[in-house]
Amino acid sequence: MSAVPITYDMDLFRGVKHRYYDSDSSHYAGIKANGTTTSSVDYTLPAAPPAANDYVLACSTAGVMSWSGNNTPANPSASVGLSAVNGSATTYMRSDAAPALSQSITPTWTGVHYFNNLVWFNYVVTLFGTAYHDYAKAASHDFILTTTVIGEAASRLFIDAAGKISIGGGSSGVDTYLYRSAAGVLLTEGNLNVKSIARVGGTLSTDYTNRGNVGTGEDDLATYTLPASTLGANGDRLIIRAYFETANNANSKTIKAYFAGTQLYSDTRSDALLVSHWEIELIRDGTNSVRGYVKATFDASNEYVISLTLTPTLTASQIIKFTGTATVDNDIKQKAMNVTYYPAP
Repeated sequence: MSAVPITYDMDLFRGVKHRYYDSDSSHYAGIKANGTTTSSVDYTLPAAPPAANDYVLACSTAGVMSWSGNNTPANPSASVGLSAVNGSATTYMRSDAAPALSQSITPTWTGVHYFNNLVWFNYVVTLFGTAYHDYAKAASHDFILTTTVIGEAASRLFIDAAGKISIGGGSSGVDTYLYRSAAGVLLTEGNLNVKSIARVGGTLSTDYTNRGNVGTGEDDLATYTLPASTLGANGDRLIIRAYFETANNANSKTIKAYFAGTQLYSDTRSDALLVSHWEIELIRDGTNSVRGYVKATFDASNEYVISLTLTPTLTASQIIKFTGTATVDNDIKQKAMNVTYYPAP
């Protein structure tokens, strides 16, 4: 049968379809309209075959069809945005994506995460809860962690495979080092300035402000709050020194010393213009046990010493203070108080 030319539109009603049979008329491919088509449209085929394999047939809203690209994915042409999701998820992204992913997200990671190559975090990364890291390949690298501030010429912090911490100012390499030399021993190749207690003896507090009583009743004079666990090992000790002056009158004047809410010593006198010096030593001898002494010196012939046994909660912060009880303002003036800490040898 020869081809039949059709020079007019052909309308097929009631869902009738066109069927195109194969060479032996055993199978066909059919084309028909959707059963619920809501508006009429003519689909116009492309004018030529595709430029290469794997192109797909695309269509405009006007029904004009064309060959579109191929199925090989390309890098995005603009920054990629994602919807931030805070939760556990598995995310895959091409390592050569260009331009780079541009999105601030706050994921919650669970389990161990391995980074086998250089990873850049341009914002703060916060680790919370029970977090740990397994640097299984650290031995094959010079550094297992490097921290660089964006815009600076050099990294500020390095941690190498041996655990040595190298620190710099961000402009020209590192110049400060801290590392472990043995169990429980840290070494530095420079000076170490300690601004808090780190098992290093030294002055914890010096108060040289004149502090006087106010009228009648017991008034706090100098006070200091000892940080929790300062006396963290047996043999750790404190030396507390203070001195006082009394007014030029015969009023009754009482000075008391306290530690952890316990009165250590009290002295009452009516002497005028009397200077007294107090020294207290407290030594930890158990988990919540302290022994020591108070020595109060008033002149060459008036010195009093008593021994102490206390049971404070050493894992909590405790208040060291002196108080004054007198008649009128400034009957008693505390001139200074110094607290010094000495670790066990």
